[in-house]
Amino acid sequence: MTEKIKNWVNICVLKNQEILLLNRQHDNFSGWIPPGGKVEFPESFFEAALRELKEETGLTALNLELREFQALLIQLVMRDLSSMTFYVLSLLVN
Repeated sequence: MTEKIKNWVNICVLKNQEILLLNRQHDNFSGWIPPGGKVEFPESFFEAALRELKEETGLTALNLELREFQALLIQLVMRDLSSMTFYVLSLLVN
């Protein structure tokens, strides 16, 4: 069995007790969600967070703080019997 690993970041932007959400309507993650996306090799989670925030909102984060790390193992029943592991890093911009 082969394993595929996917790394993702979510960025929580807080200002005056409000949280920035994006209204995505173009892919499988439609609806109101925080900025974020895939970590592209060989960048770090923090580099990916900065890049995704800039790409999706035009904002530049000056203060990133690690808030949460999740490892989700999803066993997929696929033709090649592979499994996929998602690592999601949530960062706070305050």
